[in-house]
Amino acid sequence: MSEIKDCQQPMAAAKSATYNVTSRCDKEFKFAGISITKVRLTGTYVTGQGRVLRTTGVAPAVIHNYEPGASISFSNNSHRVAGGKGYFQSTVTVTRNIFGLNHSTRSANQQLVTNGPGVVSCKWV
Repeated sequence: MSEIKDCQQPMAAAKSATYNVTSRCDKEFKFAGISITKVRLTGTYVTGQGRVLRTTGVAPAVIHNYEPGASISFSNNSHRVAGGKGYFQSTVTVTRNIFGLNHSTRSANQQLVTNGPGVVSCKWV
């Protein structure tokens, strides 16, 4: 009599779902409670299993600027993953000119932190 062996093949690991996500961080400069300038930091990333798997890009932008003589620029754009979160950052520089002369220049880092479900924080650092 021959022996029948159980020949079950191990199941392939189920591929977990991943999602391409875009999150935004808006910050405003206000004067007397009125928005004078608004900047946005947009981060794109891939999420799955409730965490950020990889970041794919960062894009800073000026939404509006009603301050005469002010120009806004962005530098040091970066994005990375650490501890299952996505970190996006850009240095925002506002230069104010009066009659063609540089009156003042201020810089700050705008930071967006995300996890799998969405935005964790949006702040100046």
